[in-house]
Amino acid sequence: KNLSVLNLQLAFDKNANVEPTLANLLRGEKVVAHVYIDVVPINDVKPTNECLQEIYQFKDDLQESFYKFGNFYEGRNEKKIEGIRMKPRLCVLVNTIFWFGLNLAFMGYYATNLILAGRFVLLLSKSSGVIALFYIMMQNIIRHSKVTKGSQYGKK
Repeated sequence: KNLSVLNLQLAFDKNANVEPTLANLLRGEKVVAHVYIDVVPINDVKPTNECLQEIYQFKDDLQESFYKFGNFYEGRNEKKIEGIRMKPRLCVLVNTIFWFGLNLAFMGYYATNLILAGRFVLLLSKSSGVIALFYIMMQNIIRHSKVTKGSQYGKK
């Protein structure tokens, strides 16, 4: 077996029209992410402070290069590798439609039973409660996902 560690660095363009936030993703805004992937053999990773500092210094250099030049390569004199653009996959669409249809079928069955039993008020109150609960939960998730302070490691 070839055991290895993936060292990932994620960066977003500072001048992009859309900020990379959870709220923008939920609104369907197009967010472009740049990812640098480094495959490090497990034997090259030592559990020492020096090794970890080298890794973090490398990541800081990558981030600094990205902010200055818009890519991970120019500031580090490396050969530029063309990125890939992920295309939508059919299995994601099928999975989404399946779960949407399954949930809609159960909700439709429940709503139909309540309507046929003459319980309109119960249907409205439960529906309103579920919608309000999901709204509150989503707002809470968005509020907790906002980042106000990033890593200061390596800044001079």
